[in-house]
Amino acid sequence: MVLNISFLFIDKEDCGNYFCRSFFPIERTDYTKNQMQYTLLKKEKIHLDSGKIIIQYDRLTPKATKREEC
Repeated sequence: MVLNISFLFIDKEDCGNYFCRSFFPIERTDYTKNQMQYTLLKKEKIHLDSGKIIIQYDRLTPKATKREEC
């Protein structure tokens, strides 16, 4: 099986529409090198029907004050 991996870059207009900015297959250049690195600080999932929030990852809240969840 051969994987054809490609890069797809999207952008967002002021009105909220998304569009394809650039699209190209991976070749010899690794476009992930020398890019700015970001750190995920918090990730949460919100159930739209119930409004319930599930925290999936949290580096913002100190460990001593984090709630114990079952």
